[in-house]
Amino acid sequence: MVFVSIVVSAFAFAMRTELSAARNFKEEAEAFALAEAGVAWAAATLANEGATGGGASPALSAFSSGDIPLGRGRYRVSVTAEGGRINLNGAPVEVLRRLLQQTGVSDPRLLDVILDSIQDWRDPDSLARPDGAEEDYYRSLPHPYSPQNGNFEAVEELLLVRGMTREILFGNIGDPARLAALLDAGPEERALRPGEYLGIHDFLAVIGPGQVNLASASRDVLMAAGLSGAQAADIIANRTQGLLRGPLPRGAAGIAFTTTSNLYAIESVGSLPGSSFVYRIAATVAKERVGARPRLRVLAWKQGV
Repeated sequence: MVFVSIVVSAFAFAMRTELSAARNFKEEAEAFALAEAGVAWAAATLANEGATGGGASPALSAFSSGDIPLGRGRYRVSVTAEGGRINLNGAPVEVLRRLLQQTGVSDPRLLDVILDSIQDWRDPDSLARPDGAEEDYYRSLPHPYSPQNGNFEAVEELLLVRGMTREILFGNIGDPARLAALLDAGPEERALRPGEYLGIHDFLAVIGPGQVNLASASRDVLMAAGLSGAQAADIIANRTQGLLRGPLPRGAAGIAFTTTSNLYAIESVGSLPGSSFVYRIAATVAKERVGARPRLRVLAWKQGV
């Protein structure tokens, strides 16, 4: 009887394990399909609306689907114009310095460490700048790795750079109302508390021609690119009224402005009620035209639970 009980218990445990694995596989597949459906919704919206010729329009600089039910789950999609961000791989040091200062990095020593280390990460040589880091520094860490010595492949790669923290990259202000108020205030009017960071992640991109799109850039991006607070406010007010015309302003060295962009970032999240699986897809696409028909070309794609 003892032997039979052990066999039955082992069999029951194995069946429960297999059923649980099958259920997890099914739920993950469903969440992935929901996230893919969200990307398809965003692609259709981008292809069927917006400016002619594949360029960006102020109406399509950013939009969101909200929660859309599909089957027994739902997906949520947000789309932003990548042209309204600063290209991390080509941005001059003074532009990155202003962006870091605007979002809460006020320590001059920390600024120098981050900026020198970003340049060392991007350049192909192994010579460290005075406050930077190269192979010898990263190989001496508890979990050693090598620097890229080339372009960043994702903004999140900044977390590997000396001096960078999750708080500086993603922000650490947990109160949504306070965060919204600080972003609305503009960089020159903010009163950040010691240790508070807005995060630089949403102002950066790694794909694109390096131009900043005036039709979709935030006030932080415009001012980091070298415009004054008054110029940035004027551009945002004019584009809101559909009056974004006239000669393009001059930014910092190496930064050019444009009023159109065909690059978009799509983030889609698929989920099931009562399930722990949440599947995310992040894609960067370029809107093009083949004859009279629009087409989206995928430039980058990341997916995972």
